[in-house]
Amino acid sequence: MNRILGICLLIAGCHVNVAGQCSSNADCTDPARCDTSQHVCVVPQDACYPFCPSGKACIAGTCQDTTSGACTPACPSDKACVNNSCQPVTQASVFLTSPVANDFVVATVQASAVAFAPGGVSSVRFELRSTAGAVLASATATAPVSGSSFAASIPLAGISVADGPAVIVAVVVYAGGSRESAPVSVNLDRTPPVINVAADTNWYARTLPGGAPNIIVVTVPITDAGSGVASAFLQVGTGPKIAGTFVSPNWQFQLDATQAAPGVEAPLAFTIGATDNVGNQATPVGGSRNVDDVAPLIAHVKVYLASLASPPTADGVTPPGSGSFLYTDNITISGELTDLGAGLAVSGAPPNPSYVLNGIGGSAVTVAIAGCTAAQTTKCTFSVTGSLRAATFLASSGTITLTVGADDLALSGDGVTPAHHHSVSTSLGIPVTRVKWSKTISALTSVSGLAIHPDGDVIAAGVGAAANSNTVIAVHPDGTIYWQVGTSWYANNSHLGQIDNAPSIGAGGNSAPIYVATVGQDLVAINPNPTTPVTPATARLWQCGLNAVGQAMHSTPAVATITPATGSPYDAIFSGDDFHQLHGASFKTATTCNLQNISANPNCNCKTTTSVINLGATLYQGFDTGGGSNTFGAISGTPLGTGLAFSTAVRSGALPTGFVSVTSLSTDGTLFFGMDRGAAQAYSFTAAPANGWSNSTTAGVNGDAAIEAASGGIIVNTNDKKLRSLAISDGTASQLGSTFSANGSTPLLGSNGYLYFGDDAGSLLAVPDPGYGTSWSYKPSATAITAAPTLDCSGTLYFAAGNIVYAVITDSIYGLRQSSPWPKYQRDSRNSGNADATTFWGRDQGSSANPRCVQ
Repeated sequence: MNRILGICLLIAGCHVNVAGQCSSNADCTDPARCDTSQHVCVVPQDACYPFCPSGKACIAGTCQDTTSGACTPACPSDKACVNNSCQPVTQASVFLTSPVANDFVVATVQASAVAFAPGGVSSVRFELRSTAGAVLASATATAPVSGSSFAASIPLAGISVADGPAVIVAVVVYAGGSRESAPVSVNLDRTPPVINVAADTNWYARTLPGGAPNIIVVTVPITDAGSGVASAFLQVGTGPKIAGTFVSPNWQFQLDATQAAPGVEAPLAFTIGATDNVGNQATPVGGSRNVDDVAPLIAHVKVYLASLASPPTADGVTPPGSGSFLYTDNITISGELTDLGAGLAVSGAPPNPSYVLNGIGGSAVTVAIAGCTAAQTTKCTFSVTGSLRAATFLASSGTITLTVGADDLALSGDGVTPAHHHSVSTSLGIPVTRVKWSKTISALTSVSGLAIHPDGDVIAAGVGAAANSNTVIAVHPDGTIYWQVGTSWYANNSHLGQIDNAPSIGAGGNSAPIYVATVGQDLVAINPNPTTPVTPATARLWQCGLNAVGQAMHSTPAVATITPATGSPYDAIFSGDDFHQLHGASFKTATTCNLQNISANPNCNCKTTTSVINLGATLYQGFDTGGGSNTFGAISGTPLGTGLAFSTAVRSGALPTGFVSVTSLSTDGTLFFGMDRGAAQAYSFTAAPANGWSNSTTAGVNGDAAIEAASGGIIVNTNDKKLRSLAISDGTASQLGSTFSANGSTPLLGSNGYLYFGDDAGSLLAVPDPGYGTSWSYKPSATAITAAPTLDCSGTLYFAAGNIVYAVITDSIYGLRQSSPWPKYQRDSRNSGNADATTFWGRDQGSSANPRCVQ
């Protein structure tokens, strides 16, 4: 090594190759050359060893920093700008200025380099090479762009090489030879982004509820394995290009659905384009989103009675022959729903599709159309049955409006949130009435009272239109007359005669007897199911006989059960007459009765004015003294125990001053409450009986009283057109609600918080409790409604005006009020007056979950 170094020192400016000796230039590292005489590597005079790095030039054997652009004019290629002056280079050098390391290159590579060479540069060749060194493409610059800067475009068209890593070198050619730059690694990227527009089967609304455009979010995977996606756009037709947003890992675009034509259900086509970071542009890819701007079609809607054997041919409402549906009717609603776009939405909450019944005076009720399923997205032919009672109906007659609604499955732009198109059919008016029927009883001039038989018949009694008229009539629940009796009841031209109050019904089921007390002084039991033809002989169960009791009777006979020492229990009926007598009768033979008469008030010349009440095996009755005393009596002993043999003991107490009569009597099971209509007084009595309280009702009482502790006590109508409540504890009177337009009569307390009464102007009133304003009313005529109304277990109320009986549907669907001990005249739907009866006829005795009403 010392020998080599010593030789080198003899040669000015030489450098020794660390590889040692050489036999040719190949053994030396540029720029050293092999001195074959000495067999050592020698660096030429003024050359730089090793080569200068990029940005430096070899000036007189030293690498100097160049300052490109600092010299004006620019230095030629045989000189370099060093310290702001052009100095001759002593060694060739070249370095790339573009592209820079790891740049992406596309179809053309824009390359530039700075090259120096002693004597000047002849050319600079730019070569794109594979990583293995193969030249893929090249371009030569023979003239500098400026000074020592050379540039050229390397076209890549036609080369068959995959995208990926490559290198670029610059080769300077000069008089002394050539030299190449250090390689720069680049990446080939000649492939545009890949756009994958997936199909979307959803349907989207064109606009959102309220009319705002529905912006559909279109999510598209766009990938580029090279330089990456720089930008992307969505375009509808030739419209503006809407830039996308990269939301990893996809691109999202906002498609304005209002670019679709209004009023159609069709795809909205668009294209998606993208450009990568080196400018490769993908060919736009087409796609579409389904846009639905049509609500479901609702057609062929029909409404008809559910009981029809076959549907009507005509669309619309087909009412029954009467012209109106009953409020209790079940109706069938049928129709056809179609949606050829998004399809029909089917859901349970909220119900969809659905129909809405709008009644009168209440909120609308929405009911699901259960005939459509999720599988019937395009078309659904439905037929559903529902009750008109689903709608609030605060009227006796009127129109319930039906609308059918359907939604489609159109979505908002997020593809998740419903943005339905809702469609409703043209509203259909359904004529509805609460009046089931009215029946003129031509045999009567007026109906005195009504009772409901357990077989459903309404039993009417009254005043005959002629001396020989039938005065007891059975009317079927549909309003047809079943039978009429009374004419020639006893014998030819010997008639049953006038009945001044309601009949009563005995214990039992469909064969329960019908009882009446007559002005003709008889107590009679009638067969509810006489054989045809109906004659007195087939209708008569038993009778006491014409003039049997000695005085006319005007009240409803009370019914109680006799339990003999041996044998089966049986009915006994009780009624008072016009001469203080109380009469009890029961079956004896096929034609006669077991009759017992009692001087109920032996100390006065008075007549009975109230129907009998049975409580605790004791009979109670009120009397009209005409100004005397002892006007409330109780008959005790064993009348209801072992047989019809009751004690003649009469119990009564001293009565208040001014007491004239008890014209109405009721009980809550502990106390008795009497009304004195003439003196406008009310009284309470104990079972002893002893006086409780007395109080002025301010005005006379019309009809009898009902009892409801929740409403304050004893409820009466007074002749100053008011509904009043008298406190059970002390008789304090309170007005319920406002003044009515006419004087009312005996109130009836129904279930579901309603009470009913007729007035002297001919109207039936339905009054909510509490509130006590008129909810609805029915005025069939100007004839006063004086007979007490009655109610069956289905909520049908029966009342009479003159000689016409009416059947009206109420909202008391469980019959009489469950909480009331005395909800109507003579307590129950059979008018039994029997507070000891184990069955409360006409009143729900079950629960809301399991109603159980027996009439």
